[in-house]
Amino acid sequence: MKKATVLYLLVGTTALTAATLICKQKAYDRGYEAGKNAGYKKGREDGLQDGLALCDEYGSAVGSEYHE
Repeated sequence: MKKATVLYLLVGTTALTAATLICKQKAYDRGYEAGKNAGYKKGREDGLQDGLALCDEYGSAVGSEYHE
């Protein structure tokens, strides 16, 4: 009877540990993807802003040449 109880607890603990590790890994993977996507989006927005600023500077320079 005691062997069965010990085996039952051992199997239950192992299953619980495995489930916890799997859940943590899935949560980490989802968090990593969300973070990567947010970083990509932020980088794209920053790049767009930088590009627009350069276009404004270039346009102003070209426009001032034609005005003179």
